[in-house]
Amino acid sequence: MELRDGDKILLIRFSALGDMVHVLPALRLLRESRPGVEIHWLTEDRFARMIENHPDLNGTYVFRRKEISSMWVNPLRWPTAARTVSATIRDIRKAGFDWVIDFQGNAKSAMFVRASGIRSRIGFARGFCRELNYLSSNTHVRPPGGRIHRIERNLSLLGPLGIQPNYMPPRFAAWEGDAESVGRAWAELAGGSPSVVMMHPGTSAFGAFKRWPAERFGALAERLKADFGAAILVSHGPGEDDIAATVARISRGAARPLPHGTSLTALAEWLSRCSLFVGCDTGPMHIAAGLGIPVVAIFGPKDPVIYGPYGTKSKVVNCGAKCAPCDKRECDDPYCMTDIAIDDVYAACAALLAKQD
Repeated sequence: MELRDGDKILLIRFSALGDMVHVLPALRLLRESRPGVEIHWLTEDRFARMIENHPDLNGTYVFRRKEISSMWVNPLRWPTAARTVSATIRDIRKAGFDWVIDFQGNAKSAMFVRASGIRSRIGFARGFCRELNYLSSNTHVRPPGGRIHRIERNLSLLGPLGIQPNYMPPRFAAWEGDAESVGRAWAELAGGSPSVVMMHPGTSAFGAFKRWPAERFGALAERLKADFGAAILVSHGPGEDDIAATVARISRGAARPLPHGTSLTALAEWLSRCSLFVGCDTGPMHIAAGLGIPVVAIFGPKDPVIYGPYGTKSKVVNCGAKCAPCDKRECDDPYCMTDIAIDDVYAACAALLAKQD
C-alpha cells in the first residue's frame, strides 16, 4: 500500500517526555515530506499538552492513564476503566486511519494497534521491541545496526513510507499566553544578563538514580555566576520544588527557580531564550537539544550515544565508571553519578559559554 495525499496516519508514543521528544524529528520529517496527509498522535494524559496544538499535527488522542490507574486499584471500577479505554479505541476506529506507526513498541501500544482496525501497521521488528509487540504489526522495520541514537531509530520507521531518514530539528507546540507570561518573568529573573544558564537537577522518580547531587548544581551555579555574570535559572517538575530550593540555597542566591507549575510548553519557551542547558539524562535536556541550545549533559548509567543530546553543540560529562553504561532500573550505589566532579562539569560549561562570546 502506497502513501497518498489525504491518507490519515496515527502515531503512537505514550511516554516518557524524552522519548516523545525523540519522535518529534520523525513527525516533522513526515509532515515536510508528505504535506498532503493527515497526522494524528495517540499519547497519554501526562504529556498531552506537549503535542496538543502542535503545528505538525492535525489532531491528538489521549489515553487517560492517570484516571485509569486510579480505577485499576479497585476491582469494582474495572468495568469503568474498560469502558474508558474502549471509548478511545472506538474514536480511533471511527476516524478511519489508513496507517499506524508504533513508536512505543510494547504491549500497551500493541493493544491499541490491533484494536484500531487500521490496515497498514508499521512497527519495529522482533528483537527491537518489547513484550511481543511485533505481533501487532504487519510491516516490520529493523533499525540500522550498532549503537544508534533513539532519534535515528525512530526515523527508520518512516522507511516503509518511502521517506529517507534525514534528521530535521523538531518543532514544539506553543500555547496562547506562554510567550507573554514567560517574557514577564524573564525580565525579572534573567533580564540584562550577558548569558542565561538553565539547570535541571531533577529526573523522574523512576530515574532518580540518574541524578547528580543538587548541592553540586548549587556550587556550580555560584561559580558560573561569579565567573561569567550569567543568570542561573532552575527548572523543576512536579515534586521537585525541594530540589530546586536546595540548588538556590547552596548557590547563595545565584540560582533562581522558575515559577512553580511551569508547564512543558512554557518550559520550551524558557529554554528557547537560554544560552546553555545543564542537566542529566532527562526530558528537559532533550527539549533543549531539540531547540538547538548548547547542552552540558551529565551522564552515568545510560549510554550517551543512544540517549544523549542530539542536534546541538553539546558536551557529555561522566566519570568513566567501569560498569557504565548499564541497563539497571535502580542502583544502591550510583557512583557513576556521584563520582562526577564539579570541576569537570564547570569546565564543560565554561567551554560552551566561551564560544558564545
